Amino acid sequence: MQDHLDEMERMRVVLLDAYPLLALDGEEGVGSDGGGGPGLPLRQGGSRRAGGKPCPGGEGHTTSSSSSSTGRAHHLTLDLRGFSPEEVKVSLEGRKLTVEGKYERRTESAEDGCLSYDARHLRRQLLLPEDADLDAVSTALALDGHLCIEVPRLAPKERVIPITITKGPSGAAAGAGAGGEDGAAKKKKKAEDGKVEDGGGGK
Repeated sequence: MQDHLDEMERMRVVLLDAYPLLALDGEEGVGSDGGGGPGLPLRQGGSRRAGGKPCPGGEGHTTSSSSSSTGRAHHLTLDLRGFSPEEVKVSLEGRKLTVEGKYERRTESAEDGCLSYDARHLRRQLLLPEDADLDAVSTALALDGHLCIEVPRLAPKERVIPITITKGPSGAAAGAGAGGEDGAAKKKKKAEDGKVEDGGGGK
């Protein structure tokens, strides 16, 4: 009877371990920090050992991140401690950058045949700014487990301002450019009035 109960307990543990991974299939999360820069929601799976106890860094664990921007690039740092370089994948689709980490360990005790399953699944998606140079994005995983992402910024486009050639002195051009149509009309009327006065004096 006891052996039967032990077997049922082992099956329960295996099902509890498998559930977080099954629940993550196809799950995505895309968001923004409100400023158009890096900083998006985290989708993360659980991690359990035999007995159904959460593992450190697994279920309920929050992965910290920080971001900053300079005149030349945007910088983002993610805390991926517990994942080896082989367990981390970074992909880019359009302006959507995805960071995914998968950790799985199965251990079977030779003494009592107990099966232990440890799994973690981290997924984070970032919407890069519109001025990001997508062809120059680079990543580096430090020894302390921090993933550093550098996103260079595109150089601002130079705009050529056309030059308008005007006749007459610069003052007249400035007056016309400043909406001086009324001023030009007044000058024309004044000149016409002067001609009339000269004509009247001659009679």
